[in-house]
Amino acid sequence: MTAGTAVPERSAAAVTGASDSGPGRFAELFVSAYLEAGEGTQASLAAFLPGAESLLLSADPASQVVEQVAAVRVRAVSDGYWAVTVAARVRPVKAAPVKPAVQGRTGAGAEVAVLRYFRVPVRSGPAGALAAVSLPSEVGAPPVGKAPALVYGQGVAPSQADAGVRTLTGFMASYLTGDGELDRYMTPGSTLTSIVPTPYTAVRLDRIAEYGTNAPGAAFPEGAEIADGTRRRLAGHHGD
Repeated sequence: MTAGTAVPERSAAAVTGASDSGPGRFAELFVSAYLEAGEGTQASLAAFLPGAESLLLSADPASQVVEQVAAVRVRAVSDGYWAVTVAARVRPVKAAPVKPAVQGRTGAGAEVAVLRYFRVPVRSGPAGALAAVSLPSEVGAPPVGKAPALVYGQGVAPSQADAGVRTLTGFMASYLTGDGELDRYMTPGSTLTSIVPTPYTAVRLDRIAEYGTNAPGAAFPEGAEIADGTRRRLAGHHGD
């Protein structure tokens, strides 16, 4: 356990439940501070854990860096208590070697980040103040959920003879690249503006799927008359 970026010293009451971030964000900040804390940096944890100043921290406060944290599960245990599971991407930091670095290493900070998981018990005190009940406990990774079954048919290569494909391509090009008027693809009365600044220079539709069929556009051959109010539910995969 090490320390790199110190958290401003505050009382636990200063981090309140009135914050928009809530227990999840509170736990994220605590795990990040905990993993970067070390000997002599107990004060960096005082904003999260009452009595943290008396903790015994023996790790080097410069041996790892937290690159990313995210609360992946916030579970209410009882009234005013939560169990928060936080994922943390942690990169070990090694001191620069005295001898030339081995090929593939660049000296300090060259270690690969690993994903670890921690559980934090959080309680809400007077006036909604949040505080950790104990230090974060490392836990195993949560199970990976199964991909949901889609109601769309199998994706196929798009056909430019399909008016729906041309419409979908034109819409994404207008919305993502600013190419063309977006209003022509919108339902009357709806409001949507292109992304500014435009994040892409071009859009390519790679695959198309349609609700209820594995043959997108088969019911709408080129040149066929389509009645007003006809609706199609399309899903497209695009590349930039």
